[in-house]
Amino acid sequence: MITPKQAAETLMVNASTVRRWANEFEPFLSPRKGTKRQYTIDDLAMLRRIKDHFSEGMSTSQVKAALGVVKKKVSHTDTALINTAELALAFER
Repeated sequence: MITPKQAAETLMVNASTVRRWANEFEPFLSPRKGTKRQYTIDDLAMLRRIKDHFSEGMSTSQVKAALGVVKKKVSHTDTALINTAELALAFER
């Protein structure tokens, strides 16, 4: 599990930014366990997508709409390195 500070360092943003994104985009992240927020590798990938959308100049509502196209599904059997939505997003850039 990844702490907010570790996620922030990986994404090169402030920990407060990661916490704000976690609150704003909670439906797209794994459920919180306990009182302290920790992230999975999938959560880190989602936070990176969120950061990328903001870097492109999108507003919060636009980011939510873009992420809403592909709701996060929790699957313990998924071993793909990239999913279809990420592939499509890569081709859009």
